[in-house]
Amino acid sequence: MHAYYFKSSVGFFRIFPFRGKFWLEIDRGMYSAYISPEEAARDVYMHTTGHNGWDKLKGIEDAPEDLSGWRYL
Repeated sequence: MHAYYFKSSVGFFRIFPFRGKFWLEIDRGMYSAYISPEEAARDVYMHTTGHNGWDKLKGIEDAPEDLSGWRYL
């Protein structure tokens, strides 16, 4: 299955399609379902994922602003 990947200090982020939505997985934990992969990437960029380890790094660790900075495999 194809997915978008981004590596951070808290682990791997993955955005992948499942049952008609796009799911955000952080270090093997499922966090949220989205209408589009762009929405998931935006939450990672804004540090509003629900993953406390990542969200508290706002202003400390950057993420790609959009999916163009993610790997697609």
